[in-house]
Amino acid sequence: MGVAAFQQFQGANAIFYYIPMIVEKATGHEASSVLMWPIIQGVILVLGSLIFLMIADKFNRRTLLTIGGTIMGLSFILPAILNLLIPNANPMMMVVF
Repeated sequence: MGVAAFQQFQGANAIFYYIPMIVEKATGHEASSVLMWPIIQGVILVLGSLIFLMIADKFNRRTLLTIGGTIMGLSFILPAILNLLIPNANPMMMVVF
């Protein structure tokens, strides 16, 4: 239950709904193919789920949650640190993270 609550708290659903506007704001160009970004996001989610299914039985849940939480935390904090160090960095960096 804690994992589900944390997923809601970290805001993944907002990214799902607003990905075209996030890309538009990051690139400075109008997101002309609005449906392309949710499709890309969906493909990434499916690939991630398939990879998880292949490795889920090889590790215990605690290890997977620790590694996943660490990577998720880094994907949030690393863009902020890079933005402080390189203020004029390419805004697509945020979309990649």
